[in-house]
Amino acid sequence: MYPSQSPSKNPTNHPTLSPTKSPLADPTKMPSVLPSRSPTQYPTSPDPTRSPTKGPTSTPSAPPTPTTREWEGCIEDFRLFTTSDSSETDAGLLSLDFDSTDSALRLRLSGPSAKWFAVGFGSHVMENTYAVIIAGQFSVEVSQRVLGEHHSGYPVQDGIEVEASWDDAISRNVSIVMDWFHMYDFSDFLLCRLDTLPIIWAHGYDTSFGYHGAYQTSTLQLASCGCEVLPTAAPLASPTSAPSEKVL
Repeated sequence: MYPSQSPSKNPTNHPTLSPTKSPLADPTKMPSVLPSRSPTQYPTSPDPTRSPTKGPTSTPSAPPTPTTREWEGCIEDFRLFTTSDSSETDAGLLSLDFDSTDSALRLRLSGPSAKWFAVGFGSHVMENTYAVIIAGQFSVEVSQRVLGEHHSGYPVQDGIEVEASWDDAISRNVSIVMDWFHMYDFSDFLLCRLDTLPIIWAHGYDTSFGYHGAYQTSTLQLASCGCEVLPTAAPLASPTSAPSEKVL
């Protein structure tokens, strides 16, 4: 018996007292380079699948459950304008609903079928005001813009959902859903932190968006959203002796 030619330079201090008597007949030819430090004691399956899913299914077993919102009425049929013939069918109307749990706002607009019309929020001037425009001759076309100073400004592409739209050849109607904070922050008004919400409106001469005809400013009132308007704590001691002849 010949001694080893190259003995170990670092022999173990704890040799095995009882070496195995049943070594593996076929040891692996590809041992792990980095074995797991904490192997699982509970494998997911004793027989793992041989055909794992490569991608999510395109045909789910059931359609997703749609989001059900609880709308609270805030503004109902606020009159924006009436065109020259003063008929009800040519009136521009605005309604606002909101869902506080989902931070969602629903804007409902109605106006004449023969003219484009628009409403802007948060200002009494055009410059830097977010506006929704309703146009289209044979269909309802909804667009968004941030207006410039006496010009159309630039378009906004995303962020709203047209929930419903219809044109009965007399009036054009749309229902739009958006986030409270989309382009303009409506939350202060809807949650009663502001007394008023300034708006601007305009309508054109035909169904193609362009230079407007009539335009005006308006103000939505806090009380319309069910908010409590507190009375003045200290009324004037000496009311005016010359009241205004006309109250707006």
